[in-house]
Amino acid sequence: MYQAGTNTYAVDPARTGAPPNGVRFILYELASNGALTATEIGYADLVDEQAGSLTSAGLRLTVVSGSTTHLDYHFTLAGTIATASVGVNGYLSNGTERVNFEITTTGQLFGRAGPVTFDARLEVPSEDFVVTANVTGEAGQTNGDGVMAFTVQSHTDVLLINSTTTGGNVDATVKVNGKLFATVTGPNDNVVIKGDGGRDLTAVELHALGHAVAFAGGMFETFGGLLAPV
Repeated sequence: MYQAGTNTYAVDPARTGAPPNGVRFILYELASNGALTATEIGYADLVDEQAGSLTSAGLRLTVVSGSTTHLDYHFTLAGTIATASVGVNGYLSNGTERVNFEITTTGQLFGRAGPVTFDARLEVPSEDFVVTANVTGEAGQTNGDGVMAFTVQSHTDVLLINSTTTGGNVDATVKVNGKLFATVTGPNDNVVIKGDGGRDLTAVELHALGHAVAFAGGMFETFGGLLAPV
């Protein structure tokens, strides 16, 4: 529990319910000025799920308030230093809506070299909304060679972006519901954008394409944020 006098957490021997293979942190309500109050609003359990393993690691963080689990976050690490696999999965919830996420990366554990892969999925089941991303490439390269597939599915509508970068040149297609919407080709710093059949996109279409690319970038930032605690 929190000790206001020392601004630290300390073990309360009178409390029960903490996981046997982890630690429980009591959560408190914040005052309007951002300071912690004495009002308890829930707890966060951090559990070592692979304490007996010498070759892998696994942690689970759950945040609970009342009868609602607001966060269930699993982290796993397996493989070797040369080829390690890091996984993150779980969900966020406000008690009504739920966002599920699953991310797996593979690559060299230390240093920035060698092949890497990145696979991610985020879904909101109640909204029939799913985002997936798959990237392969080389670590430590800016605008290096690689392949990316990014998909957004909302009900029956599907946006698909496929991109291959080789030697500083990009070759990408954007499809909406299976139909070609745009192509992006050429050097990374001077790409050529065309519509289906090689036509120029209209201003409205270019605006829509910009929003699609910005959304993809935002989703990769979201996936990065989910990996940040690792």
